Amino acid sequence: QQHATQALEGGGAPLPEPVKLAMKLSSRVMTRTAYWV
Repeated sequence: QQHATQALEGGGAPLPEPVKLAMKLSSRVMTRTAYWV
């Protein structure tokens, strides 16, 4: 959450909900894949 706040204060745009969901799902895939590597 701190990173998001800093990004917004630095002029970044808020991410749409579908993008947030896609990022969350892709992080889960990467985490579970790393377990098997």
